[in-house]
Amino acid sequence: MPQRRATRPPDPQVVAARMTELVREGLPDTRSHLSVTAQIQRLGVPAVLGLTDSLGEPRSDRTVRRWRQENRIPDERIATVVARADQVGRRGGVEAAADAFGVAAAAVTSWLADPDEELDEPAQQQVETHDRVERRTAAGLAVKQDGRLARRPRLFVEGDVWVKGDTDSDTYRAHRRVGFGDAVLLNDETAEAVLDACDRGDSAAALRAIEAYLSEYHAGCAGYGDDLGWHFEDLDAFRLEW
Repeated sequence: MPQRRATRPPDPQVVAARMTELVREGLPDTRSHLSVTAQIQRLGVPAVLGLTDSLGEPRSDRTVRRWRQENRIPDERIATVVARADQVGRRGGVEAAADAFGVAAAAVTSWLADPDEELDEPAQQQVETHDRVERRTAAGLAVKQDGRLARRPRLFVEGDVWVKGDTDSDTYRAHRRVGFGDAVLLNDETAEAVLDACDRGDSAAALRAIEAYLSEYHAGCAGYGDDLGWHFEDLDAFRLEW
């Protein structure tokens, strides 16, 4: 009688990579709209070349096209002036940006020309708010005027978990489906933590924020940490409905 071949346990690195990819696919893309690639596409290669010339650090057409392809400008000063020029362009020009930021046009012009120049704090907050609204709107999220979410996202997730309620309780393992029946809505704090992770391209941090939420509000754990709370060991499905 032929012997049954022993089943090899899954490679933890392969499982972790699969989970990361599944989470990434289920998260909104809040990065592409303000990426280097998008900035150069909106400004145009000639305009970016002009910006490098104005800094006294001229680059070639080929170099700028490589930045666009690689989605990265390695020089921090050039990256700053390109991002600022794109910000002003998206606002409709220097005068419109000055009105929106609550500063004089001369202040915006200086800010554009010198990467070491900073706007005052209220104006900088306006810049950050505008960027946040644009990023999230471009990602398909409904937001308020200040960029905060207009509604709480609904979670759909399925996978193998281990859960430890408190330091004295036993750890149990199970397969769980969350959100496919009764709605599970993330609170504002968790939703913002997830979006902050999206902005950094950190899928693992987004999943940790969701695990922490499920630990407290779904499983009733005493807390969340490396040895406590709700933790996914593998995922079959992951999606957030915004």
